[in-house]
Amino acid sequence: MKRGENIQALNSQRLMKDAMISILFAVVVGQQDLPAQRFRTNNIDQIQAIKIASHLRPGMPEQEVAKVLDEQNGLKCGGDAGDNIGWTRVYLLSDGCFLDLQMDPKEVTSPHWGGNGLLRSASIQSNGLKIVSIELASAEEMTKEKPESSGGFSIPHSWTRRGLIMERQKDEQGSGVSGDPCIVWDEAIRGWRMVLFHDPPGHAQAICLNHDDLGPGQWKYEGPLPVKNPKVVGGFHKPFIVMDPDHPNHAAKIDGRFSLLVVNFKNGHKQIQRAWSDKLAGPWTFESDPIIPLGELDDFDAKHTDVVTGYYFPERKEFL
Repeated sequence: MKRGENIQALNSQRLMKDAMISILFAVVVGQQDLPAQRFRTNNIDQIQAIKIASHLRPGMPEQEVAKVLDEQNGLKCGGDAGDNIGWTRVYLLSDGCFLDLQMDPKEVTSPHWGGNGLLRSASIQSNGLKIVSIELASAEEMTKEKPESSGGFSIPHSWTRRGLIMERQKDEQGSGVSGDPCIVWDEAIRGWRMVLFHDPPGHAQAICLNHDDLGPGQWKYEGPLPVKNPKVVGGFHKPFIVMDPDHPNHAAKIDGRFSLLVVNFKNGHKQIQRAWSDKLAGPWTFESDPIIPLGELDDFDAKHTDVVTGYYFPERKEFL
């Protein structure tokens, strides 16, 4: 059989398969005596599902699709149906419809399938019939997106409230404020490290050893940041670890060391001061002078410089 005939035969098989999958879902949903938990219902309707799925791209790997839907938006997949030339990933919606994601294999090499597909199309089904074809992100939109760096966070298309992950302490340490978290990957512990505004004394750190779940119950409070020369900086708050701009949530390593920025409050004025450490856990050694001095008396920053973030660009050897 020639190549063109092979492709035509494969496309015919896919059309027949899609039709059979639609019939299968109609039969499953129509059987009232089947267990209710066969498909776990998601707490969104077809309108919300269309909005979420429209951010997916044709050809997106199935693992990335699952990350957007399952991890970032908290959906639960009802399973896959199909075979090694293509399959459908389904999500049962609150209005009784299904969000269907049609997958093609990267290559047809064995009878095994699922988990290694590429997104072909998306639709909404009701009673086995396609009622909406979802328009996926266009090629123009794809070219505008920056490839996601491995090992870091991606920008979500929507937010899901996960609950409180770091509360104020019940004693004198951090009983006033707990906020402004800065989270980076710490290779030394193979987990995440958070530095945050925690008052009193104004700063603290916590760790999470679960690579995939940074939600409630996963963080261990470790107390205030350790400092080698506390008299140089005095009181400080709002710590931020200087990051690598090309790898989100990864600390920049500058000549083998990490850098920390804080807001000190010496003599009634807030100023930005920098510290260094060989380890993200500290201890941190502060430079003697602020890196952003106060302005002149009639300048807008004559009293305070505050709320700092920082990134290091190694090709320019510059901080931003």
